[in-house]
Amino acid sequence: MKSITAFLASCIVASSAFAGADVGSWSVDFSTSGQPVSWTSPDSVRTDGQTYDVRFEIQSIDVLVSYFGLEFGPIDVTDQLGADGVQQGTVAGPCPIDFGSSSVREPPAPDPVTIAFDVQLQIDEQGFASYEMTNIVLGTASYNLGFPFGEVTVSLEQVSISGQFDVEVIGSSCVADIDGSGTVGVDDLLSLIGDWGSCSGCATDLNGDGTVGVDDLLELIGSWGLCG
Repeated sequence: MKSITAFLASCIVASSAFAGADVGSWSVDFSTSGQPVSWTSPDSVRTDGQTYDVRFEIQSIDVLVSYFGLEFGPIDVTDQLGADGVQQGTVAGPCPIDFGSSSVREPPAPDPVTIAFDVQLQIDEQGFASYEMTNIVLGTASYNLGFPFGEVTVSLEQVSISGQFDVEVIGSSCVADIDGSGTVGVDDLLSLIGDWGSCSGCATDLNGDGTVGVDDLLELIGSWGLCG
């Protein structure tokens, strides 16, 4: 059964405009007996981020299995997760972000399938996160049902997962938004003018050449208004 839980953990993340938050933190709960799973976050994160730190922690996994028509469970297999219970990564912004889709199968062919599905994680143009699991196949696994059955081949009937999904938005993809307000405007222009000249490492040095000058001014003017 460890292969089932570790596999689910490793594949769970294989993941409004400027009114959105810098941090999103959501509880994710779903069960499937083979039907597609679709989850969307109840609120949004900021869409203009330079990078997005994503973290998914599985807090519990239960499985329902059957053997010759007899159902067993739900069986709590959370303790078999170990380090596979947490997955995290960093993705470049801005939104929309597509973390990609993949088709997964455990174990690899030609062994009989235990679980297989297609998975996709996205953050849309409004900052809402979504998780899609489709084409789900629940197969068989070896499991010890205890006396009088012992180690037998069982059929997976249902998988239930509870977890915590967190997103942190870092920086802004719009470098001309110097004050981080979500809009390139007068305050950003005044900051740039105030740093005019040699200014290595300054936020107002938009092109990173060590000098705040005409090129930076033109970039700021070209980004004027709502950023992103």
